[in-house]
Amino acid sequence: MIASCKMRAVGIALSFIGSSSDSIGTLLQKKAQEEATKAAEEEEREEGELDYVKTCTWRTGFGLFVFGSILAFVAIGIVGPSVIVVVSAFALVVNLVFSPKILGEARRWSDWVAVFFIVVGICLAITATETNRKREVVTISEMAVRVSSRKAQAVWVTLAISLIGLTAACRLPKGQLKPKGSLHHMIFVARPAISGTTTIMLAAPTSALIQDPVNGPAWMWALPVAMICSTVLDVHFVNKSLKYNDALFHAPVCFVLWQIFSLLCGAVMYEETNGFGTLQWAMAGAGIGSTLIGVAVSTLRPFPGAPGYTRLEFL
Repeated sequence: MIASCKMRAVGIALSFIGSSSDSIGTLLQKKAQEEATKAAEEEEREEGELDYVKTCTWRTGFGLFVFGSILAFVAIGIVGPSVIVVVSAFALVVNLVFSPKILGEARRWSDWVAVFFIVVGICLAITATETNRKREVVTISEMAVRVSSRKAQAVWVTLAISLIGLTAACRLPKGQLKPKGSLHHMIFVARPAISGTTTIMLAAPTSALIQDPVNGPAWMWALPVAMICSTVLDVHFVNKSLKYNDALFHAPVCFVLWQIFSLLCGAVMYEETNGFGTLQWAMAGAGIGSTLIGVAVSTLRPFPGAPGYTRLEFL
């Protein structure tokens, strides 16, 4: 029991470190894009779409992002995805603290309010899951059945269609340099949120397969490959969103969309809501409602270039 408690403490610690590393890495990737734009202006040339990749800042940020993702994956195997979801909310606090320092983004009262509602909502939703007495340990054979069931197939198809549709919607018409309107800005945030959902749906069976590779069916080894591909695409579209959105807008909205989609897909595919009573449903509903309020408050931030948009100036 003591060893189990110690391992759980290690898993929680890894979750905190991973979420913090992920958040700071994302901020540095955004900073690299600004550096690439400034360099192109000073050299009086057209900025290349991937110029930021060549900067040391982006490579450092990408390294921190990968490091945080690896720690989160390891933690999933120790404490499960539910705890990861709760601790991941800490990344929003890290983002709110460091964004003004790294990017010069001015904090607004709405940012603090949004983070409050989002964190409260996430804690309520996950508490509902954690107090479910019918939680069970799933074997690799049972996991194989769940990810290949008809319900799971419906989830995979829905995610694939969403990814294709949002990817097409993220393309800017020729001659248009940035998204037009709040809806288009939201689409750029929603695309990596769907990638993140796909990745977390693939992470659970991948973790189970790594823990029991002998008894897993051969076809399941395609899932880790798909997870890696999804992660790479996620990084690409996170950077595209950061190019047009403030980190203080992208982070909370993307996080909550990812959270809601993951909750819905997990409930269908992995039956995480089986055994919910009235109290659990009430907390889950209140949690989702609170996170939606947080998203609504986050959208009050002016977009770059819009009236009322301000940045901090450093001497």
